[in-house]
Amino acid sequence: MEKTKIGIYEKALSDDTDLYNSLNLLKETRFDYLEISIDDSKERLQRLDMLETERKALKNFMNKEDLNIYSIVLSANRSYPIGNKDKETRTAGIEIIKKAIDLSYDLDIPVIQLAGYYSFFTDSRDGKERNRFIESLQEITRYSGWKGVMLGLENMDGQDILSIDDSMKIIEDVKSPWLQLYPDIGNLVANGFSLEDELKDISKNVLSIHLKDTRKDEFRRVPFGQGEVNFKLAGELLRKDMYQGNYTIEMWNDGNIDSLKIVNETMEFIQKEMHI
Repeated sequence: MEKTKIGIYEKALSDDTDLYNSLNLLKETRFDYLEISIDDSKERLQRLDMLETERKALKNFMNKEDLNIYSIVLSANRSYPIGNKDKETRTAGIEIIKKAIDLSYDLDIPVIQLAGYYSFFTDSRDGKERNRFIESLQEITRYSGWKGVMLGLENMDGQDILSIDDSMKIIEDVKSPWLQLYPDIGNLVANGFSLEDELKDISKNVLSIHLKDTRKDEFRRVPFGQGEVNFKLAGELLRKDMYQGNYTIEMWNDGNIDSLKIVNETMEFIQKEMHI
């Protein structure tokens, strides 16, 4: 039986945006893979425009060192939402996702996580943002299908995709096998949802699962074990649902010099609580 893989979000290791440095830090942990970020910062958006030679060099380095990037957190679309009423903003958002698909294809990264925001800012909403979000995803999934890259929709904070049910309704409307679930258990708890209700009959649609601790309405930077997420229960429910995919721990370094110690302790905590 294959060992369950546990990955770590790059921002948990360091604030450094150099991928070689992040991958070298990964070697100092017990994690199986790295999850990288493409947010709306200049440094991380520039990853989408890496030259072909740079992509080949990075891929060769990972192959040589036996290091893996399993997924991309594509949060840049918070600033370029694909359900926005402004066409230029939507077009820019779609182009960002297509570039991320190209990068994933070139680096053998199988999964891109998309944030479940139709349109992040209130003044960009007119009641039609969900329809535009679906139309944009239908175009994007055609492209990801050509490249063979999976897209995982994550439940978020805010007012749009908050639960797994919300995500599944979008997936059903988009009607593409290239769009599936990437649930965030911490976000479910912070939004006030029951894990018993949410974590059942989902495994056939899940690409990976984000693990972070949260409290009601507190979505980020809650130390593991100090929040309200019942990881033991989550593990039991997912085993009952016969989930066999990966888990990725989502944390933030925020300049902490003890980040490697913290992430390794967190992995031990998760393995103990969830029995993985």
